[in-house]
Amino acid sequence: MEQIPDNIKHYLENIVKDTLKSTFNVETEVIFEETPKPDFGDYSSNFLFRLKKELSEPIQTVGDIITLEVMKKLQHIASEVSTQTGFLNIKLANKTLHNILRKINSEPQEYGKVNIGNNEYINLEFVSANPTGPLNVVSARAASVGDSLKRIMNNAGYKVESEFYSNNAGKQVENLVKSVKWWINKLKGIEEPFPQEGYKGEYLKDIAERALNENIKEEELPEFITETILNEQLETLKQFNVEYDHVIKETFIRKSKYPGLVLRILKEEKFLFFEDGATFFRTTDFGDTESRVIIRRDGTGTYFFYDLAYHLYKLQRGYDKLINILGPDHHGYIKRMEAGLTALGYPNRLKIIIVQQVSLLKNGEKIKMSKRAGQFYTLKQLLEEVGKDAARFFFLMRTTDAHLDFDIDLAKKIGKENPVYYVQYMHARSHSLLKHGEENNIVPKDNNLRLLSLPEERLLMRKLMYFPDTVEKATIRMEPHEIPRYLLQLADIFHNYYQKNRIVNPDKPELSAARLFLVLAVKNVTKRALDIIGVEAPEQM
Repeated sequence: MEQIPDNIKHYLENIVKDTLKSTFNVETEVIFEETPKPDFGDYSSNFLFRLKKELSEPIQTVGDIITLEVMKKLQHIASEVSTQTGFLNIKLANKTLHNILRKINSEPQEYGKVNIGNNEYINLEFVSANPTGPLNVVSARAASVGDSLKRIMNNAGYKVESEFYSNNAGKQVENLVKSVKWWINKLKGIEEPFPQEGYKGEYLKDIAERALNENIKEEELPEFITETILNEQLETLKQFNVEYDHVIKETFIRKSKYPGLVLRILKEEKFLFFEDGATFFRTTDFGDTESRVIIRRDGTGTYFFYDLAYHLYKLQRGYDKLINILGPDHHGYIKRMEAGLTALGYPNRLKIIIVQQVSLLKNGEKIKMSKRAGQFYTLKQLLEEVGKDAARFFFLMRTTDAHLDFDIDLAKKIGKENPVYYVQYMHARSHSLLKHGEENNIVPKDNNLRLLSLPEERLLMRKLMYFPDTVEKATIRMEPHEIPRYLLQLADIFHNYYQKNRIVNPDKPELSAARLFLVLAVKNVTKRALDIIGVEAPEQM
């Protein structure tokens, strides 16, 4: 196999940057992207537009000169370099695409790995649901996004560890305990009014029964209840193919040295003031809209205070950066946390991703949900109804900042209109075609890849080439939805290809062997892509 660059996109960018420097003594950022239409080539960049003011020559003249110089340097991998209306377009030689197929099939587990993380040590916190009940669908979306992002970033050269933080202390836990006590008394035949701010879910009846059966003492109830719910949450997440490197509890943070350390640092830096008996942190010094209470008048710490302590604990464990994935009701939380960590001596170390709401659709109607009222559709129910793969894939199909409608009926369908089925069927069909080849004594071979001369074959090779670029884009943007989007585009091209063309033809063994080599590359890339979003790649459907 001829040597091809480890990353073709970056190789092209560097060649053009060097050419600009040597020819015009100009330094500028050059970014190539997949062209929207194959007629424009394979990679395109608009850097010429940005150079209009910096160069005395007309843009077309500069483009023509750059085109000639770049083509000289790329003739071993490119077949065409051109400028059209200010864009520099590069079309790769077919032999380059063939070599990419060889690379995919020789090291399938390595293809798609990119090294942009430089082993940066990241703490990625996601879900962190309160231990007050089963996980709902918003938590499920955060789980799918968080776990997939961890896999993607580790694939891109980062060292990412996942973390679940359990808020097992505070007012909400007090209300939860009151609710379980109410159920315990009810089971004993004692009738009393339901707690005003209690949780009405029927699931608490089961916990009350367990507490009675295990003779749990009243002072043991808070830990028993929160541990029971936390363990059930983690078990459900495990069924969702999500497991954590660390689980941290708020009770641990409260008893640790970190709350006192936060107070000491903020006091030493003169960021605290007192008003009406409460202790305020002047977050306005760091761009927040108002100062925040960290110690209430009764001497108890606020949620924000203990969260600062928790984040200080995370950073002192040696992480280079923290990433938190939070629900849509946390927008106001971002500024105060950034202010807090800056004041504690850790500026620009926290990235917060907000994952928007999910609406579940069934029979064309939205399912109404309210945790406190005891009306909600749990992740466990969703897994029982549509399965892990459909749930994970559907939760990733839109950007995190967009509201998601999850159509349960669509997720259960067997057919091409179901996106996850459509993609998984690509892998199963690839496996079937390879097996069919074996039955006819035809195996994938790369010695006659020039026979792959159809436009749809080139389209397929071209799309396979873009997989590492997609992984890199998903990492930089922290948007796992780029992977399902890529898979659906690849599936469109692949399904169209094998439906129009006979892949295995015993009368044409050389062509069949070349086509099976292409099919094998599709299978390998599909499996790699599904693996890094935690979805199975079945061989039969």
